[in-house]
Amino acid sequence: MSSFLYQHLTNLYAQIIVIMLTNNIVNKIDYIIEQIILTEGLLYKPEFLKIIAVWRTGMKKMPPVEKIYEAFSALADGRVKMEETSAAVRSSNGAKTYTVQWEGDLYRSSDSATYWQGYPGYPVIAVLMLQGRLPCDSVVVKLFAGINWTELNKKHKRDYASAAAEVINDLSEKGANVEAVRAAAAGAYAALENLEITVGRASDKQS
Repeated sequence: MSSFLYQHLTNLYAQIIVIMLTNNIVNKIDYIIEQIILTEGLLYKPEFLKIIAVWRTGMKKMPPVEKIYEAFSALADGRVKMEETSAAVRSSNGAKTYTVQWEGDLYRSSDSATYWQGYPGYPVIAVLMLQGRLPCDSVVVKLFAGINWTELNKKHKRDYASAAAEVINDLSEKGANVEAVRAAAAGAYAALENLEITVGRASDKQS
């Protein structure tokens, strides 16, 4: 591909992103990336991934704060297996394993939240905690062991706030310091909001 065409495509895509952001349309950005660059053989080329990362800086979509609690559970249960540039994260019911990959500040994951919603899902959050990029209170984390979030979220019809409220209520009844729990989650969430990372889709999607 000529440098002229490459520059033209990157400029064109930048314009598309500006239009989408202006109209508050962000959920189709990854789809448009793929449609434009798959035909040009640019997908997964490091130089293009860096361009994507620059474009997405400052437009990161934040997850529901309850995803912090789900990340706590992943850590408490030992469901995150870290490698040099990737991690395997088992779901809370053990039925699925998600892949998280990273290169610098670019994180890709195959979990549904990251893949479809465009925000860091709990597997990405758990990895960031293990990397020391997000605060993680070990005392609080232990409280979240053994929670089947898959079934809990299904029970509450994916109302994550209601599912988390049930968990927090159970912890309160067991005598846990729920204010410390909320503070730990809030601290991690604030740190995530200030973290300059880019998230995207890993290739092996888990539905």
